[in-house]
Amino acid sequence: MKISIFGLGYVGCVSLGCLAKNGHNVIGVDINETKVDFINKGKSTIVEKDIDTIISEQHKLEKISATTNGIQAVINTDISFICVGTPSSQNGHLNLNAIFKVAEEIGKGILGQV
Repeated sequence: MKISIFGLGYVGCVSLGCLAKNGHNVIGVDINETKVDFINKGKSTIVEKDIDTIISEQHKLEKISATTNGIQAVINTDISFICVGTPSSQNGHLNLNAIFKVAEEIGKGILGQV
């Protein structure tokens, strides 16, 4: 299966590596070009036991890649996962802006709006 994962932090990076290790082709999507560059060089964006090895191996097998273009990632994959941050505000409410932005981008990709 071809999978896109939005957000290359802890949840997204681990998901990217593990899904690729399980045989899927995975495209990571992030607005942070440094994280995208790390994945495209076969390096992990986080420090977590064994994830650096998994990312490196899956990159060599061409099972993972990353981009800042979420619409193209959706167009080229079968399913998308949202793994972006939801930081808490001072009053304890979650900031869902990143989720809304990604959902909009996924919608555009589904509709083929480049």
